[in-house]
Amino acid sequence: MTNIVIRLPGGGRIRKRDEKQDIEWWGYRNYFIDTDFYNDLEKLISKNKNFNFYFISGGVGAFIYTNLCDSFELHKDLRDEVGCTIVSVMHKILIEKLKNSAVRIYPEEISFDDINVVESRGFNSFFVMPEKSFLSTDSLAANVGQIVSAKMIIYIKEGAPLFHVGFDEATVVNAWEVDDIRRRAKGVQGNYILDSDALGVIENLITKNKTRTLILSPSQLKEINMEDDNFGLGQMTSFTEVIK
Repeated sequence: MTNIVIRLPGGGRIRKRDEKQDIEWWGYRNYFIDTDFYNDLEKLISKNKNFNFYFISGGVGAFIYTNLCDSFELHKDLRDEVGCTIVSVMHKILIEKLKNSAVRIYPEEISFDDINVVESRGFNSFFVMPEKSFLSTDSLAANVGQIVSAKMIIYIKEGAPLFHVGFDEATVVNAWEVDDIRRRAKGVQGNYILDSDALGVIENLITKNKTRTLILSPSQLKEINMEDDNFGLGQMTSFTEVIK
């Protein structure tokens, strides 16, 4: 089986209802996690039966708790542990959802160290447990790609292939060199498109394994067909590929 690694999106899945709560502090109840994207996971897996999928979620809502840690000036290790826990909660929910379908989903998270142990047990979909030892879930996805000799690593990012951060104005990027991503990241505070560790692994995989790395918008997930030209995504101008 051919292996595909997909890093699912994070906070961009949070939406707000245009409603008014009777009690002011209940306003937080207007925020919810959009389910449409996650419903597309089953479509993706069913459409690509001859492939194994390794999923890592972003930390949907994790910032609320990690910011609380920062406010209390707590140790970074605890902050990282909390972030990993939130990602694992999302994994648990998605695994349970997919178990109720015909998807051959492994029934629990797998650790990075156990990936090669479970891959031969008749399942074709796995969620990989986040670990503090990785710089980010982007980095974890790249390293999983290396372990399983992935044909492709896919990062789901809001708005791709249109990017704002690091550019003077909104810019469509279809072929994005690793070195250019690094250069643009130096002038940006906070997280960038892909972190330095992820880029290092991706660069190595392009050279040694010819692994392809794509950045897609959430709406494109259900369109992925690994057997079609341009992976079912239409023209190459509709997505971003990270190149060396």
